[in-house]
Amino acid sequence: MDLYAYLSEREQMPERVERIAAAIERRAGVSIRSLSKKKKQLRKDIESVFEIYTKAWEYNWGNVPMTNAEFDHIVDELLPLADPDLIFIAEKDGHPAGFSLAMPNYNEVLQVMQGRVNPLTLIKALFAQKKIGSARVITMGIIKEYQGRGIDTLFYYYSYKNGLPKGFFRGEFSWVLENNTMMIRVAEMLDAKIYKTYRIYDKQI
Repeated sequence: MDLYAYLSEREQMPERVERIAAAIERRAGVSIRSLSKKKKQLRKDIESVFEIYTKAWEYNWGNVPMTNAEFDHIVDELLPLADPDLIFIAEKDGHPAGFSLAMPNYNEVLQVMQGRVNPLTLIKALFAQKKIGSARVITMGIIKEYQGRGIDTLFYYYSYKNGLPKGFFRGEFSWVLENNTMMIRVAEMLDAKIYKTYRIYDKQI
């Protein structure tokens, strides 16, 4: 099984992709919204993400369930760096169905620092942070009964759509299964190119 990492560079969303995303959303019967910026609702959203993550990753190979404390620690580390407009929750009839987390590509900042930490590189990093031009979808989870409805495609679509006004004209979508024809179709419409291929081998022991 091959998994693809796509890289797309464009400054506007094609109308055709807009129409396809709208059709998928109607057919799936889900609503997609970004993470709340209000403190009280934000806490509820984080709890929903933990619930989705626990259920969605339950049967994944090598998965070790996280405790609430471990999850809260990760949230505390990520939130200061995250952009709520790039974090999404999918809901079906008011119930959590999936989540997606995209982040500004901080590798651009690290490249400017060149492995050094001193007053000069920190100043460069501050300026570089404001000029980050790409984003990466780093994780997502969809509860089993809602899988196969195109929700993953919607997450990639909304990540790109919300990222464009922020100056994120380059986006990475990974991992995309080689048989996920719906996602591959949308990636190709965004003129995304495969720039990495991950291959999973299976050996009987």
